[in-house]
Amino acid sequence: MQLSPLEHYALQRLLVNAGASCLECEQERFQVLGRERSKAGFYTVVRSHSGFAQIQPHQELCLPFTHYALRRGGYFVCWTEDDTTFCLEAVANQQDWPGDLSPLDIRCTG
Repeated sequence: MQLSPLEHYALQRLLVNAGASCLECEQERFQVLGRERSKAGFYTVVRSHSGFAQIQPHQELCLPFTHYALRRGGYFVCWTEDDTTFCLEAVANQQDWPGDLSPLDIRCTG
């Protein structure tokens, strides 16, 4: 499975903030191993076809954001499970996750 546009946006922003290049974050470099939606967001397990030297094992990356559909905002968090596997999570702050969230309307605050 491929990353959704929102998953790709979140993962790219988190990894670039950690020092990865935009080329290292191209959609084709990732494969979704599993995804789950929850009332407060989503959780996705992603395999990278190449590791990221800038990210330490089990390092956690976090990026708060705002969106008009989330009055209290939310955050993306990502951590490595091993050299090529990432967990990506999105969480709404004290509210339900909206049905459809476009990356075009996200404003990162961190």
